[in-house]
Amino acid sequence: MADPMRILLVAAATATTGGGERHTADLAQALARQGVELGIAAPKGGDLAHIAANIGATYYSVPLDGALRLKTIRQLRHAIRQFAPDIVHAQGARAAAFARPADPRAAERLVYTVHGIHADRGPARFFKLTLERTLRRRAAFFITVCKADKEHGAQLRILDPQRTRVIYNGIAVHDEEKFQAKHPDAAAFRAEAGVPPEASLLLHVGRISPQKNQLQLLEAFAALSAQAPVAILALISAGTEDQQTALRAQIERLGLASSVRLLPSRPDLTAAFVAADLFVLPSLWEGFPYVILEAADAGCAIVATDVGGIREAILSPQEGWLVRPGDQAALTAALQEAIEDPGQRQQRAEQAKAHVDTAFTLEAMVEQTVALYQDVVNSIPGERNAHA
Repeated sequence: MADPMRILLVAAATATTGGGERHTADLAQALARQGVELGIAAPKGGDLAHIAANIGATYYSVPLDGALRLKTIRQLRHAIRQFAPDIVHAQGARAAAFARPADPRAAERLVYTVHGIHADRGPARFFKLTLERTLRRRAAFFITVCKADKEHGAQLRILDPQRTRVIYNGIAVHDEEKFQAKHPDAAAFRAEAGVPPEASLLLHVGRISPQKNQLQLLEAFAALSAQAPVAILALISAGTEDQQTALRAQIERLGLASSVRLLPSRPDLTAAFVAADLFVLPSLWEGFPYVILEAADAGCAIVATDVGGIREAILSPQEGWLVRPGDQAALTAALQEAIEDPGQRQQRAEQAKAHVDTAFTLEAMVEQTVALYQDVVNSIPGERNAHA
Protein backbone atom coordinates (compact mmCIF):
# COMPACT_ATOMS: atom_id res chain seq x y z
CA MET A 1 0.00 0.00 0.00
CA ALA A 2 1.30 3.45 -0.92
CA ASP A 3 2.22 5.83 1.87
CA PRO A 4 -0.27 8.65 2.53
CA MET A 5 0.52 11.96 0.90
CA ARG A 6 2.28 14.51 3.13
CA ILE A 7 0.95 18.05 2.76
CA LEU A 8 2.29 21.15 4.51
CA LEU A 9 -0.19 24.04 4.48
CA VAL A 10 1.44 27.45 4.92
CA ALA A 11 -0.78 30.31 6.10
CA ALA A 12 0.06 33.86 7.19
CA ALA A 13 -2.92 34.34 9.52
CA THR A 14 -4.45 32.26 12.27
CA ALA A 15 -8.05 33.46 12.52
CA THR A 16 -10.63 31.98 10.16
CA THR A 17 -12.64 35.16 9.59
CA GLY A 18 -11.15 35.95 6.17
CA GLY A 19 -11.77 33.99 2.99
CA GLY A 20 -8.22 32.66 2.66
CA GLU A 21 -8.11 31.56 6.29
CA ARG A 22 -11.56 29.97 6.03
CA HIS A 23 -10.38 28.08 2.94
CA THR A 24 -7.27 26.86 4.77
CA ALA A 25 -9.28 25.65 7.77
CA ASP A 26 -11.86 23.83 5.65
CA LEU A 27 -9.18 22.23 3.50
CA ALA A 28 -7.10 21.13 6.50
CA GLN A 29 -10.03 19.41 8.20
CA ALA A 30 -11.12 17.70 4.98
CA LEU A 31 -7.59 16.47 4.21
CA ALA A 32 -7.25 15.06 7.72
CA ARG A 33 -10.48 13.09 7.23
CA GLN A 34 -8.97 11.59 4.08
CA GLY A 35 -5.95 10.29 5.97
CA VAL A 36 -3.43 12.79 4.58
CA GLU A 37 -0.33 13.34 6.72
CA LEU A 38 -0.86 17.01 7.41
CA GLY A 39 1.34 19.81 8.68
CA ILE A 40 0.39 23.46 9.18
CA ALA A 41 2.88 26.33 9.36
CA ALA A 42 1.30 29.56 10.60
CA PRO A 43 1.77 32.31 13.18
CA LYS A 44 1.49 31.40 16.84
CA GLY A 45 -1.91 30.84 18.43
CA GLY A 46 -5.37 31.34 17.02
CA ASP A 47 -7.85 29.18 15.16
CA LEU A 48 -5.42 27.23 12.98
CA ALA A 49 -3.37 26.07 15.96
CA HIS A 50 -6.58 24.87 17.63
CA ILE A 51 -7.71 23.11 14.47
CA ALA A 52 -4.30 21.44 14.05
CA ALA A 53 -4.53 20.06 17.60
CA ASN A 54 -8.05 18.74 16.99
CA ILE A 55 -7.22 16.94 13.75
CA GLY A 56 -3.80 15.65 14.77
CA ALA A 57 -1.83 17.80 12.33
CA THR A 58 1.77 18.79 13.05
CA TYR A 59 1.85 22.51 13.82
CA TYR A 60 4.83 24.77 13.22
CA SER A 61 4.68 28.23 14.76
CA VAL A 62 6.30 30.64 12.31
CA PRO A 63 5.73 34.45 12.43
CA LEU A 64 4.51 34.72 8.85
CA ASP A 65 2.32 37.68 9.77
CA GLY A 66 5.39 39.88 10.21
CA ALA A 67 7.79 41.54 7.80
CA LEU A 68 9.49 39.51 5.07
CA ARG A 69 12.70 38.73 6.97
CA LEU A 70 15.46 36.23 6.27
CA LYS A 71 15.15 34.90 9.83
CA THR A 72 11.50 33.96 9.27
CA ILE A 73 12.28 32.38 5.90
CA ARG A 74 14.90 30.24 7.65
CA GLN A 75 12.38 29.21 10.32
CA LEU A 76 9.95 28.11 7.64
CA ARG A 77 12.72 26.29 5.75
CA HIS A 78 13.52 24.37 8.92
CA ALA A 79 9.84 23.39 9.29
CA ILE A 80 9.72 22.24 5.67
CA ARG A 81 12.83 20.10 6.08
CA GLN A 82 11.58 18.64 9.33
CA PHE A 83 8.14 17.73 7.96
CA ALA A 84 9.49 16.54 4.57
CA PRO A 85 6.28 17.15 2.62
CA ASP A 86 5.33 15.89 -0.80
CA ILE A 87 3.51 19.20 -1.36
CA VAL A 88 4.02 22.62 0.18
CA HIS A 89 0.75 24.52 -0.24
CA ALA A 90 1.04 28.28 0.29
CA GLN A 91 -2.30 29.94 1.06
CA GLY A 92 -2.30 33.51 -0.20
CA ALA A 93 0.28 36.07 -1.30
CA ARG A 94 1.93 36.66 2.08
CA ALA A 95 2.37 32.95 2.78
CA ALA A 96 3.74 32.43 -0.73
CA ALA A 97 6.21 35.30 -0.29
CA PHE A 98 7.80 33.32 2.56
CA ALA A 99 7.27 29.78 1.27
CA ARG A 100 8.73 30.15 -2.21
CA PRO A 101 12.21 31.25 -1.08
CA ALA A 102 12.03 28.94 1.95
CA ASP A 103 11.41 25.72 0.02
CA PRO A 104 14.52 24.52 -1.87
CA ARG A 105 12.24 22.37 -4.07
CA ALA A 106 9.55 25.01 -4.61
CA ALA A 107 9.66 24.80 -8.40
CA GLU A 108 8.64 21.15 -8.39
CA ARG A 109 6.31 20.77 -5.37
CA LEU A 110 4.97 24.14 -4.19
CA VAL A 111 1.32 24.94 -4.87
CA TYR A 112 0.26 28.57 -4.44
CA THR A 113 -3.41 29.42 -3.99
CA VAL A 114 -4.07 33.04 -4.93
CA HIS A 115 -6.91 34.30 -2.73
CA GLY A 116 -7.82 37.41 -4.68
CA ILE A 117 -5.28 39.57 -6.50
CA HIS A 118 -4.29 42.78 -4.75
CA ALA A 119 -0.67 43.15 -5.88
CA ASP A 120 -1.57 46.01 -8.20
CA ARG A 121 -3.28 48.02 -5.45
CA GLY A 122 -2.00 50.30 -2.71
CA PRO A 123 1.18 52.33 -2.21
CA ALA A 124 3.41 49.21 -2.18
CA ARG A 125 2.09 47.87 -5.48
CA PHE A 126 5.41 48.25 -7.35
CA PHE A 127 7.20 46.19 -4.70
CA LYS A 128 4.44 43.57 -4.55
CA LEU A 129 4.28 43.16 -8.33
CA THR A 130 8.05 42.90 -8.60
CA LEU A 131 8.16 40.29 -5.84
CA GLU A 132 5.36 38.21 -7.38
CA ARG A 133 6.94 38.31 -10.83
CA THR A 134 10.39 37.46 -9.48
CA LEU A 135 9.06 34.44 -7.57
CA ARG A 136 6.70 33.24 -10.28
CA ARG A 137 8.99 30.39 -11.37
CA ARG A 138 9.28 29.15 -7.79
CA ALA A 139 5.94 27.37 -7.87
CA ALA A 140 4.98 24.08 -9.46
CA PHE A 141 1.37 25.15 -9.83
CA PHE A 142 -0.99 28.01 -9.06
CA ILE A 143 -4.60 27.79 -7.95
CA THR A 144 -7.00 30.68 -8.40
CA VAL A 145 -10.41 30.67 -6.74
CA CYS A 146 -12.16 32.07 -9.82
CA LYS A 147 -11.57 32.56 -13.55
CA ALA A 148 -11.41 36.32 -13.12
CA ASP A 149 -8.34 35.99 -10.87
CA LYS A 150 -6.63 33.68 -13.34
CA GLU A 151 -7.14 36.20 -16.15
CA HIS A 152 -6.07 39.15 -13.97
CA GLY A 153 -3.01 37.32 -12.67
CA ALA A 154 -1.95 36.39 -16.19
CA GLN A 155 -2.32 40.01 -17.32
CA LEU A 156 -0.13 41.17 -14.43
CA ARG A 157 2.38 38.39 -15.13
CA ILE A 158 2.31 37.17 -11.54
CA LEU A 159 1.23 33.65 -12.48
CA ASP A 160 1.69 31.32 -15.43
CA PRO A 161 -1.72 30.49 -16.95
CA GLN A 162 -0.33 27.18 -18.25
CA ARG A 163 0.42 26.18 -14.67
CA THR A 164 -2.77 27.55 -13.16
CA ARG A 165 -5.97 25.72 -12.30
CA VAL A 166 -9.24 27.33 -11.23
CA ILE A 167 -10.64 25.64 -8.13
CA TYR A 168 -13.60 27.51 -6.70
CA ASN A 169 -14.12 28.03 -2.99
CA GLY A 170 -16.71 25.57 -1.77
CA ILE A 171 -19.11 25.37 1.15
CA ALA A 172 -21.00 22.63 2.94
CA VAL A 173 -24.41 23.26 1.42
CA HIS A 174 -27.66 22.95 3.38
CA ASP A 175 -31.11 21.77 2.43
CA GLU A 176 -34.30 23.70 3.08
CA GLU A 177 -35.19 21.59 6.12
CA LYS A 178 -32.03 22.67 7.92
CA PHE A 179 -32.77 26.30 7.17
CA GLN A 180 -36.31 25.90 8.44
CA ALA A 181 -34.80 24.83 11.74
CA LYS A 182 -32.92 28.13 11.83
CA HIS A 183 -36.07 30.26 11.63
CA PRO A 184 -36.31 30.77 15.43
CA ASP A 185 -32.70 32.02 15.37
CA ALA A 186 -33.58 34.25 12.40
CA ALA A 187 -36.45 35.76 14.38
CA ALA A 188 -34.04 36.37 17.25
CA PHE A 189 -31.64 38.11 14.86
CA ARG A 190 -34.36 40.42 13.60
CA ALA A 191 -35.28 41.19 17.19
CA GLU A 192 -31.61 41.91 17.99
CA ALA A 193 -31.49 44.29 15.03
CA GLY A 194 -34.76 45.94 16.10
CA VAL A 195 -36.51 45.21 12.80
CA PRO A 196 -40.29 45.85 12.87
CA PRO A 197 -42.43 43.10 11.28
CA GLU A 198 -43.34 45.34 8.33
CA ALA A 199 -39.75 46.41 7.59
CA SER A 200 -37.39 44.97 5.00
CA LEU A 201 -34.00 43.90 6.37
CA LEU A 202 -30.88 44.55 4.30
CA LEU A 203 -27.72 42.81 5.50
CA HIS A 204 -24.05 43.55 4.84
CA VAL A 205 -21.14 41.46 6.17
CA GLY A 206 -17.53 42.48 5.72
CA ARG A 207 -14.59 44.04 7.54
CA ILE A 208 -14.56 47.84 7.47
CA SER A 209 -12.27 48.84 4.61
CA PRO A 210 -12.22 50.89 1.39
CA GLN A 211 -12.44 47.58 -0.50
CA LYS A 212 -15.78 46.65 1.06
CA ASN A 213 -17.07 50.19 0.37
CA GLN A 214 -19.40 50.57 3.36
CA LEU A 215 -19.41 54.37 3.13
CA GLN A 216 -20.93 54.31 -0.34
CA LEU A 217 -23.38 51.63 0.77
CA LEU A 218 -24.62 54.07 3.40
CA GLU A 219 -25.00 56.78 0.74
CA ALA A 220 -27.05 54.40 -1.41
CA PHE A 221 -29.15 53.33 1.56
CA ALA A 222 -29.85 56.97 2.43
CA ALA A 223 -31.15 57.52 -1.11
CA LEU A 224 -33.20 54.32 -0.86
CA SER A 225 -34.67 55.37 2.50
CA ALA A 226 -36.11 58.47 0.89
CA GLN A 227 -38.14 56.16 -1.38
CA ALA A 228 -38.63 53.14 0.91
CA PRO A 229 -38.57 54.45 4.48
CA VAL A 230 -39.58 51.14 6.07
CA ALA A 231 -36.21 49.41 5.72
CA ILE A 232 -33.40 48.53 8.12
CA LEU A 233 -29.75 48.05 7.18
CA ALA A 234 -27.73 45.76 9.46
CA LEU A 235 -23.94 45.92 9.19
CA ILE A 236 -21.85 43.10 10.64
CA SER A 237 -18.50 44.79 10.13
CA ALA A 238 -15.42 44.36 12.26
CA GLY A 239 -12.81 47.10 12.29
CA THR A 240 -10.52 49.25 14.37
CA GLU A 241 -11.90 51.84 16.77
CA ASP A 242 -11.07 54.60 14.27
CA GLN A 243 -12.86 52.75 11.48
CA GLN A 244 -15.91 52.19 13.65
CA THR A 245 -15.93 55.88 14.57
CA ALA A 246 -15.77 56.92 10.90
CA LEU A 247 -18.63 54.58 10.07
CA ARG A 248 -20.79 55.95 12.88
CA ALA A 249 -20.00 59.51 11.78
CA GLN A 250 -21.22 58.70 8.26
CA ILE A 251 -24.41 57.22 9.67
CA GLU A 252 -25.05 60.36 11.72
CA ARG A 253 -24.19 62.69 8.84
CA LEU A 254 -26.72 60.95 6.59
CA GLY A 255 -29.44 60.93 9.25
CA LEU A 256 -29.55 57.13 9.37
CA ALA A 257 -29.21 56.58 13.10
CA SER A 258 -32.74 55.16 13.36
CA SER A 259 -32.44 52.76 10.41
CA VAL A 260 -28.87 51.40 10.48
CA ARG A 261 -27.69 48.81 12.98
CA LEU A 262 -24.03 48.07 13.74
CA LEU A 263 -23.97 44.49 15.02
CA PRO A 264 -21.07 42.46 16.44
CA SER A 265 -19.30 39.74 14.47
CA ARG A 266 -20.40 36.16 15.04
CA PRO A 267 -18.96 32.79 13.98
CA ASP A 268 -22.19 31.54 12.40
CA LEU A 269 -24.01 33.89 10.03
CA THR A 270 -26.72 31.45 8.96
CA ALA A 271 -29.46 33.02 11.08
CA ALA A 272 -28.55 36.48 9.77
CA PHE A 273 -28.80 35.32 6.15
CA VAL A 274 -32.11 33.54 6.78
CA ALA A 275 -33.46 36.62 8.56
CA ALA A 276 -32.48 39.10 5.84
CA ASP A 277 -34.59 40.03 2.84
CA LEU A 278 -31.52 41.10 0.91
CA PHE A 279 -27.76 40.66 1.21
CA VAL A 280 -25.67 43.56 -0.10
CA LEU A 281 -21.97 43.45 -1.03
CA PRO A 282 -20.84 46.74 -2.67
CA SER A 283 -17.11 45.88 -2.86
CA LEU A 284 -14.75 47.70 -5.20
CA TRP A 285 -12.79 44.49 -5.76
CA GLU A 286 -13.05 40.86 -4.67
CA GLY A 287 -11.73 37.40 -5.37
CA PHE A 288 -14.45 34.82 -4.83
CA PRO A 289 -16.09 35.76 -1.51
CA TYR A 290 -17.52 33.10 0.75
CA VAL A 291 -20.28 35.41 1.98
CA ILE A 292 -21.86 35.40 -1.48
CA LEU A 293 -21.97 31.59 -1.47
CA GLU A 294 -23.31 31.46 2.08
CA ALA A 295 -26.01 34.06 1.44
CA ALA A 296 -27.14 32.26 -1.71
CA ASP A 297 -27.12 28.87 0.01
CA ALA A 298 -29.32 30.34 2.77
CA GLY A 299 -31.83 31.47 0.16
CA CYS A 300 -31.15 35.18 0.62
CA ALA A 301 -31.50 37.45 -2.42
CA ILE A 302 -28.30 39.28 -3.39
CA VAL A 303 -27.32 42.72 -4.64
CA ALA A 304 -23.58 42.99 -5.29
CA THR A 305 -21.04 44.73 -7.45
CA ASP A 306 -19.84 43.03 -10.60
CA VAL A 307 -16.23 42.50 -9.51
CA GLY A 308 -13.85 39.57 -9.39
CA GLY A 309 -15.51 36.17 -9.42
CA ILE A 310 -18.89 37.33 -8.13
CA ARG A 311 -20.34 37.13 -11.65
CA GLU A 312 -19.21 33.47 -11.75
CA ALA A 313 -21.21 32.69 -8.60
CA ILE A 314 -24.27 34.88 -9.23
CA LEU A 315 -25.45 35.04 -12.81
CA SER A 316 -27.09 38.40 -13.53
CA PRO A 317 -29.98 38.99 -13.87
CA GLN A 318 -31.25 35.45 -13.36
CA GLU A 319 -29.79 34.97 -9.88
CA GLY A 320 -29.32 38.42 -8.40
CA TRP A 321 -28.59 42.06 -9.07
CA LEU A 322 -25.03 42.96 -10.10
CA VAL A 323 -24.04 46.60 -10.58
CA ARG A 324 -20.93 48.50 -11.62
CA PRO A 325 -18.48 49.05 -8.73
CA GLY A 326 -18.51 52.60 -7.38
CA ASP A 327 -21.80 53.48 -9.12
CA GLN A 328 -23.97 54.73 -6.27
CA ALA A 329 -26.99 55.48 -8.46
CA ALA A 330 -26.96 51.95 -9.91
CA LEU A 331 -26.60 50.44 -6.43
CA THR A 332 -29.54 52.48 -5.14
CA ALA A 333 -31.67 51.51 -8.12
CA ALA A 334 -30.89 47.81 -7.66
CA LEU A 335 -31.70 47.97 -3.95
CA GLN A 336 -34.99 49.72 -4.67
CA GLU A 337 -36.01 47.24 -7.36
CA ALA A 338 -35.17 44.29 -5.11
CA ILE A 339 -37.03 45.72 -2.11
CA GLU A 340 -40.13 46.62 -4.11
CA ASP A 341 -40.46 43.26 -5.89
CA PRO A 342 -40.53 40.37 -3.38
CA GLY A 343 -41.56 37.92 -6.09
CA GLN A 344 -38.49 38.74 -8.14
CA ARG A 345 -36.33 38.51 -5.02
CA GLN A 346 -37.58 35.02 -4.27
CA GLN A 347 -37.23 33.83 -7.85
CA ARG A 348 -33.63 35.04 -8.18
CA ALA A 349 -32.74 33.74 -4.72
CA GLU A 350 -34.04 30.27 -5.56
CA GLN A 351 -32.04 30.15 -8.78
CA ALA A 352 -28.89 31.38 -7.03
CA LYS A 353 -29.21 28.70 -4.35
CA ALA A 354 -29.66 25.97 -6.96
CA HIS A 355 -26.55 27.19 -8.79
CA VAL A 356 -24.35 27.53 -5.70
CA ASP A 357 -25.45 24.23 -4.17
CA THR A 358 -24.50 22.45 -7.39
CA ALA A 359 -21.34 24.22 -8.51
CA PHE A 360 -19.54 25.34 -5.34
CA THR A 361 -19.46 22.52 -2.83
CA LEU A 362 -16.75 21.83 -0.27
CA GLU A 363 -16.51 18.27 -1.57
CA ALA A 364 -15.70 19.48 -5.09
CA MET A 365 -13.11 21.96 -3.80
CA VAL A 366 -11.29 19.28 -1.81
CA GLU A 367 -11.51 16.64 -4.55
CA GLN A 368 -10.07 18.99 -7.16
CA THR A 369 -7.30 20.16 -4.82
CA VAL A 370 -6.24 16.60 -4.01
CA ALA A 371 -6.27 15.76 -7.73
CA LEU A 372 -3.93 18.70 -8.34
CA TYR A 373 -1.63 17.51 -5.55
CA GLN A 374 -1.45 14.10 -7.22
CA ASP A 375 -0.69 15.64 -10.60
CA VAL A 376 2.16 17.67 -9.07
CA VAL A 377 3.58 14.64 -7.23
CA ASN A 378 3.35 12.52 -10.37
CA SER A 379 5.38 15.10 -12.29
CA ILE A 380 8.32 14.98 -9.85
CA PRO A 381 11.15 12.79 -11.19
CA GLY A 382 11.55 9.63 -9.13
CA GLU A 383 8.23 10.10 -7.31
CA ARG A 384 5.76 9.30 -10.07
CA ASN A 385 2.74 7.37 -8.79
CA ALA A 386 4.22 7.20 -5.27
CA HIS A 387 0.86 8.14 -3.78
CA ALA A 388 -1.54 6.81 -6.37
